[in-house]
Amino acid sequence: MGGIIDGTSFTLTNNNFGILNSKLPFSYSKDSMEIISLNQNDIKLVYDENNLKSEENFGTTNEPFFFQDLDFDTIKELVIVEIENGQRGVASFKAYKLEYGDIQSELYGITNNEPFKSLDEMSKIDFVNKRIIIYGSGGACASGYEIYKLIPSKNDYEKNKFVLETIIEEQSDDNLSKCYELKYKIINQSKQLISKKEIK
Repeated sequence: MGGIIDGTSFTLTNNNFGILNSKLPFSYSKDSMEIISLNQNDIKLVYDENNLKSEENFGTTNEPFFFQDLDFDTIKELVIVEIENGQRGVASFKAYKLEYGDIQSELYGITNNEPFKSLDEMSKIDFVNKRIIIYGSGGACASGYEIYKLIPSKNDYEKNKFVLETIIEEQSDDNLSKCYELKYKIINQSKQLISKKEIK
C-alpha cells in the first residue's frame, strides 16, 4: 500500500456503517426485518478482496471499507462505505488518501474535493482513460453525468488533480413531449454545447 507503517492507528467515524446480514451470526425472520436469535457470541469479520469486484459501477457494499487507487497514482486510497447515504438510497463512498501511515487531512486531501466527494454506487471509474464519471439520477429525462479527467502532476512536489471535462444532461421539451441529451465540453470553466440529440 505504499507508506503504511505497522502499528499505526487512526480513527474514522462512519454514521452510515453497515455489514451484510449474511456476514452476521443471526437468524432472521422470513422478511429479514427482525433478528430472531443470535447464533454465536462472537462476530468474526474477514476482509475479502474477492468481494470487491463490480462489473459496471464503482465500489461495493460487500465490505464496510475497501482500498482502491482512485487518483491513478498507483497508491490505493481507503474508501469508507456509507450505506444508503447516496442518491436514491444507494451507498456513498468517502475516500481518504493515506500518507506516512496516517490519514491525510480532509482539508488538504481528496476527501471533500470533486469528484471524490460525490462518489456513490452509480459512479464509474474509467481506468483506461483515467476518468471518474459521476452520475446524477434526476428521474425521467432529468439525469446526467459529470466526467472528470486526470491532469497528471508535472513533478514530484505536485499532486495529480482532476478537472471537470464533460457534462451530459437530459432535458425535457414538454411542448414536443421529447427528451434530449445535451453534451457540453467545459472550457475555461464554462459549458460549451457540443451536441444535442433526441433520446426519447
